[in-house]
Amino acid sequence: ELELLEEEANVYKLVGPMLIKQDLVEAKSNVGKRLEYIGDEIKRLDNGMKSLEKKQAEKQQEVVALQQKMQQLQTKGQAQAQAAS
Repeated sequence: ELELLEEEANVYKLVGPMLIKQDLVEAKSNVGKRLEYIGDEIKRLDNGMKSLEKKQAEKQQEVVALQQKMQQLQTKGQAQAQAAS
């Protein structure tokens, strides 16, 4: 919306309970910096989330492998118990 304003338009910044007059160029710069920061934070959080999802998938595979190994050991133990009887 700042792009739609004329150069001589008044722009105000909220500082506590007061509105302080601010230069249009400075306001555009501040908004641009905030948008850039927000974009960087989104990228950082997305990368962190992808990393955690990858770790989760790896741990899930480990759990499945351990479950299969445990079933094999149980089957082997049952077969040995039956052979001993």
